[in-house]
Amino acid sequence: MNEAPHPLMALIHWRNRGASANYFFRALRDEPETDATNLYWTVVERLASRVSEADLRGRDDYTARYLYQLLSTRRDLGIDFARTCIAREALPPEARAEQKAAVADAGRRSAMAEKPATLRQIAYLREMGFQGEIPNRLEASNLIDRFRRGTS
Repeated sequence: MNEAPHPLMALIHWRNRGASANYFFRALRDEPETDATNLYWTVVERLASRVSEADLRGRDDYTARYLYQLLSTRRDLGIDFARTCIAREALPPEARAEQKAAVADAGRRSAMAEKPATLRQIAYLREMGFQGEIPNRLEASNLIDRFRRGTS
């Protein structure tokens, strides 16, 4: 299962998506009976407070600052993501775990697509007779899987 990120999360670097989503899930767990609009505003208020505290301490909380700016300009996506979070929290635990695993897999694949193939991957593929271009770790991994299954 390869799940594309929510449009709000697609605007956030893959390394910061989990932390960004957690702002919503923590707020939702604090107020489980809330609706999407109130959840959105709770998150925005918490982010504003976090950014202010970071500024007072002379530190930068990049994730909080970026998410705050994003939510301030894209309220529609923020409220829609809040709806998604509420729906996910309403799922049975098994379905929630399955969805979480799918999101994690999509993040892992996204990260692999940004990194060059490892020397070990390249060596293995060359040993197997592959002579084409190997653009990134994800493509190398897919090619290796195909070789191992005998479908290349």
